[in-house]
Amino acid sequence: MSPEPPAYPPASEVSAQATRGLGIADLCISRPVFATMINLFFVVLGWFSFRSIGVDQFPNVELPIVTVTTTLRGASPEEMETSVTKPLEEIINTVQGIDELSSTTIEGVSRITIQFFLERNRDIAAQDVRDKVNTILSQLPQGTDTPIIDKFDLDAVPVMSLSVSAPRDLKEITYIVDRQIKQILETVPDVGAVIMIGGRTRAVQVAVDIDKLRARGLTIEDVRTALLQQNLEVPAGRVDQGTRELVVRTLGRMGSVRDFNDLIIAAVGTQPIRLSDVAAVTDSVEEPRSLSRLNDVNAVTLVVRKQSGSNTVKVIDGVKGKLKELEPIIPRDFKVNIIRDQSRFIKRSLHEVSSHLLMGAVLVALTVFFFLHDWRGTVIASVAIPASLVATFALMRAMNYTLNNFTMLGMVFAVGIVIDDAIVVLENIHRTMEEKGWSAVRAASYATREIALAVMATTLSLVVIFLPLAFMKGRTGMFFSSYGVTVAFAILVSLFVSFTLTPMLASRFLRHTDDEKIRAKKAHGGILLRWLSGHYIAVLRWSLRHRRIIVCGAGACVLSLFLLGKLTKFTFLPQDDASEFEIALQTPEGSTLQRSADICDEIEQRLKAVRIDGQQAITDTLATIGETSGRVGKAEGDVTLATIYCRLPDLGGFWSTLLGRTRRWSQFQVMTLARRALADYPDVRSSVQLISNISTGGRNSDLSFNLLGPDLDKLSEYSDGIIRRLSSNKGIVDVDTTLSNRKPELQVQIDRPKAAHFGLRVSDIARGAGRSHGACGHGQPLPALDQRQRFRSVAGAAREFRETGRGAWAESNRPFPTPAESHHRRQPRPRISARRRGAKRQRRPQGNKPSSGVSGHFHRSGQTIGRDVPEFSHRVRPGHDFHVHDSGGAVRAFRSPGLHSAGGAAFVAVRADHDDCVARAAEYLRDFRIVHAFRHREEERHFADRLHEHASCPRPGP
Repeated sequence: MSPEPPAYPPASEVSAQATRGLGIADLCISRPVFATMINLFFVVLGWFSFRSIGVDQFPNVELPIVTVTTTLRGASPEEMETSVTKPLEEIINTVQGIDELSSTTIEGVSRITIQFFLERNRDIAAQDVRDKVNTILSQLPQGTDTPIIDKFDLDAVPVMSLSVSAPRDLKEITYIVDRQIKQILETVPDVGAVIMIGGRTRAVQVAVDIDKLRARGLTIEDVRTALLQQNLEVPAGRVDQGTRELVVRTLGRMGSVRDFNDLIIAAVGTQPIRLSDVAAVTDSVEEPRSLSRLNDVNAVTLVVRKQSGSNTVKVIDGVKGKLKELEPIIPRDFKVNIIRDQSRFIKRSLHEVSSHLLMGAVLVALTVFFFLHDWRGTVIASVAIPASLVATFALMRAMNYTLNNFTMLGMVFAVGIVIDDAIVVLENIHRTMEEKGWSAVRAASYATREIALAVMATTLSLVVIFLPLAFMKGRTGMFFSSYGVTVAFAILVSLFVSFTLTPMLASRFLRHTDDEKIRAKKAHGGILLRWLSGHYIAVLRWSLRHRRIIVCGAGACVLSLFLLGKLTKFTFLPQDDASEFEIALQTPEGSTLQRSADICDEIEQRLKAVRIDGQQAITDTLATIGETSGRVGKAEGDVTLATIYCRLPDLGGFWSTLLGRTRRWSQFQVMTLARRALADYPDVRSSVQLISNISTGGRNSDLSFNLLGPDLDKLSEYSDGIIRRLSSNKGIVDVDTTLSNRKPELQVQIDRPKAAHFGLRVSDIARGAGRSHGACGHGQPLPALDQRQRFRSVAGAAREFRETGRGAWAESNRPFPTPAESHHRRQPRPRISARRRGAKRQRRPQGNKPSSGVSGHFHRSGQTIGRDVPEFSHRVRPGHDFHVHDSGGAVRAFRSPGLHSAGGAAFVAVRADHDDCVARAAEYLRDFRIVHAFRHREEERHFADRLHEHASCPRPGP
C-alpha cells in the first residue's frame, strides 16, 4: 500500500509557528492565577504610587538661572552701576556656560541675572558664581552688603495669599498677625516662606528739633551716639562665688518712651541735656513703605511660598488646616480671608481632566460593545484601561513626576490607545471562536499567537512616536518630556496586558454560540460594520483604479501643512480662565505712598463697578503697594509700584455651564474692560496680565524688544520709536518700556572753597546730610511687652526740617556745627534706573497680546517692527554699536530649541513608522511566498499523481 502524502499545514499556521516564541500568552492561559497576580502587582504598585504623587499645575522644571543681589543703602543708580554692577559683571562673565547676562540697577540695589545653558547643573553654576564673587568683595564700596547669590526656582512663586483685617490699629494687627499667625504658618510642612505685606513695624520715633540742637551746640550724631551707647544690654563675664558660677549682665536697656525721654545725651557745664529737651519721642511705627488693602480696607497680607519640589495642593491644604486650628486663638474681631488660592484652579483642572478620563473610558467601552455585541468581550477589553493607566502611576512616581496638566493630558490621550491592543487580540479570539467553532482556550492560544507580531509592531510604532518627546531640548522639552514618557509607558503596559490578562480572561469568560445567525452577526460586527466594510471596499477599489489622483492628493495634503501652519494660531501655553488676573501699576515717578494709594483706590472703584449681564464681574480686589513680589534684594519698598489682584466668580465645570449655573462670560472680557478703565489714567503705567506660575521675575510680556547700546539718549530715542509703532498696532496692548527715568532727587552740590574755609571735608558734609535726612535706627528687644518682639529707635530731623533742608548740618571736630547753607546747596535733578545686558545698556519696549489674541500675530508684528528699527541708525554717531532683537514670552516660544527638537522627534517618528510599514510589507510578502510555494508544490504533487496513474510508475517522494 502506497504511503500517504505528508500533511502540509496551512499558511496561517506556519505564520503562527514563526511567532511561537511568544509563549507568555499560553503560560497565562494555562496559569490564570499567575496572570492575575502579575497584573495585580503592577496595579497595586501604581495605586500606592498614585497616593504619594504630588499635584501641581506644571511639571517640576529646574532652569539654570542664578541671581546676584547687592545692596548699598542710599547709593544712586549711577554709583551702583559703576562701582558695584560693572565689577560684578566683569568677574561673573568669566564663569563657563553663560548664555545671557543681564542686570538691573536701581537706587541702592543691583540685581544681576545669569542665565546658563540648559545643560549646566544649576547647583554647580551657583557655586561657580559664588566663588567668583567672593574674589572681589574687598573691591566693593565701603558699606556694601554681602551679595546674595540665589538660585532661581520656578516653584518659589506665591501659591496662596491671606488678608487679615480687624477694627484695630494697624500696628497692633501687625503684632498679632506676626506672633499668632505668621510664625505658626511657617511651621507647616513644605512651606518655604511667609511674607508679610502692609504691616507696620513698631519703632520709637525720635523727631529732633534742629533749632534746639543748634542752640545747645549739638548735632544729630550726638543723639545717635547716645542712643547707641546708652541703650544696651551686654554680658559682662562670669563670677565665681564659692561653688557657684554666676553670669554677669549689664542692664541698660530702655523699655518705654519715658526711659527715652530721660536719656541724657550731653551735658553743658553741669546742666544735663535730656533727649526730651531737643526731640519729641513717640511710641509709633517705622516710616511706612508698603501698603495692603482688601476691598478698600487696610489690611495685612500674608503671601505663602512653597518649598522647591513640594506638592502645591498639599501645602495649601496644610495651611488651611492650620488656620482652622488657629481659630480659637485668633481674636474674634480678626477676619482672615483667603484671597489667592492656587489649588482652586489646579483641583478644578484635574477634576475636569479626571471627568474627561472617566467619560472617555465609558465611551470607549460603549463603542466596543457596539461592534462586538458581547458584554463579556466588552468587559474583558475595558479592563485594559484601568490596568494600564493605574500601572503607569508607578513609573510617574519612579521618575518623580507630578499629576499636572501635561501628565494628565497624556493619560487622557492614552485612554483611546491602551485599549487598542486588547481589542485587536480579543476580536481575533472572538472571530476564531465563531468561525472555526473552537473552544475559548484553544481559540485564545491560537488567535493570540496569530496576531502577536502585528500587535507588537503597531504598539512599538506608537511608542517611537511619543518617546522622542522625552529627548526634546530647550524649555519646551522640559515641559513635554513627562507627557511623552507617560503616554509611551501606558502603551507598553497595554501591550503587556493584551498578551497576559486579555487572553486569560477570554479563555475563561468567552462563550461559544451554536446559533449560526448569532455567530455570523458577532463574527462580522453586525449591520453597521458590514455597511462600512462595503463602502470601504468600494472606495479602495476606486483608489486603486485612480492611483495618480490619490498620490497627488496625498502630496497636496503634505504641502498644505506649511500653509496651514502659518495660519494656525500658536501659543506656548494656553490662556486658561482661572477666575483671577492682576494689574501691575507704576504711578508717576516721585509719587508718595498716599498718592499711590489714592490712585489705586480710584482704579479699584472703577473695577468694582464693572458688570456683565447684570452680574458683578470682580468680587474681590487686593491692592499691594511698595512690595509686589517679596523677592530678595529690595532694600526698601518702591512706593510707585503697585499690584491689584482681581478675583472673579468661580467658573463651574462642563455640566454647570451647560445648566446655566455659572457665569457665561470669560475673564478675558473683564480684562478688556479693565484696560479701557485704565486708559483714563495716562500718567499711570499699567499692564493687565494673567497670573503666571512660571514667571522668571519681572513683568510678564508677550512681546518685547531688547535695545542695546552705550548711549542712553539714543536708546530712549529708539525706544520711543518702537513704542509709537507698537501703540499704533491695534493688536497689541499694554505698551510700555522698562525705562524708568525722571525719578526726582535732591543733589547736594558742595562749594569746596567755603567748605575748606570752615575746615570741612566732603565726608563731613555727606555724613551730616545723611544723619539729618535719613533715619538712624537701632533695634533692641523690648522686655516690657515681649522678649522676642523687636523695635527700632529711629532718630532723625523732624519733618518740617527735612522738607526745608534746615536739618542738614555738617559734622566735624569744630566746637559748633556748621549750617548747610554755608557750604553747599540743594538742587533737584531727575534720576534714572540702569539696565544692562551683556556689557551694554538696555532699554526694552514691550507689550501684550489682547486676551483673545494669539502669539503668531505677535511674532509677525515683532519681525515687522524689528525690521523698521534700523531706519533710526543714520542718526547714530559713528562707533556707536546699537542692536535690537525681539524677545518676550510669545516670541521666545517660536525660537525655543524645543521646537527644533520637536521637528527631530517628528522625523524619528516618521522614520519609525516607515520602518514598521516596511517590516509589515516584508512579513506579508513572506506569507505570500509561503502560500505560493505550497500552492506550487501542490500542483507538482498533483501532476506527479496523474503521471503515476497513467504510467503505473512508483510514486515520487515529497
